[in-house]
Amino acid sequence: MKFRVTEAAMRPASNERRCFYCQRPIGGYHKQTCVLVTQRFRVRVTMEYEISEPASWTFHQIEFHRAGNSYCADNILDELAALTDCNNCLCGRLHTKVLQRVGEPYLNEA
Repeated sequence: MKFRVTEAAMRPASNERRCFYCQRPIGGYHKQTCVLVTQRFRVRVTMEYEISEPASWTFHQIEFHRAGNSYCADNILDELAALTDCNNCLCGRLHTKVLQRVGEPYLNEA
């Protein structure tokens, strides 16, 4: 697929009429390796970290509380933010696996 270079690919503070990334001129076509030619991918991200729950709860109760009850899955975002607030980087805790490509490549000059 070819994608035409538009003014949106220019560096905002530059007068050079070309893509900031692949250096192709406005009106030409982006290089196939240009970072503005993007593709969507489906990924699976897994991670491990410690949580606090009542000591009397079983593994099943904890899993049910977090997945099958009124607990909102968005609450995990607060837990992750708390990890990073304590100077605990999430690097080393996450594993990302690419599952598949989704759709066709597209131009992302925005």
